[in-house]
Amino acid sequence: MLGALGLEMLSAQVSSSSEGIANFFGSAAPKIMIGLQTCVEEMFEMLGLTAFIYALLAYIRSYVEDISVRVRIDKSA
Repeated sequence: MLGALGLEMLSAQVSSSSEGIANFFGSAAPKIMIGLQTCVEEMFEMLGLTAFIYALLAYIRSYVEDISVRVRIDKSA
């Protein structure tokens, strides 16, 4: 989650400054850099969420011995 937060702060800095990092690379590169930065930021967010879910399930597994889940689909609707 810290990676996503850091990239979010960098993204805000680049978009708020008129002569920021994006303008350093020329005319077409800013759109590519912003797109790449967004992809990496979203990847870090998904990795953080995945790590959180894994830790939560490991915590639950350490306290609960047996879990049974049943999914029922009602086709009457």
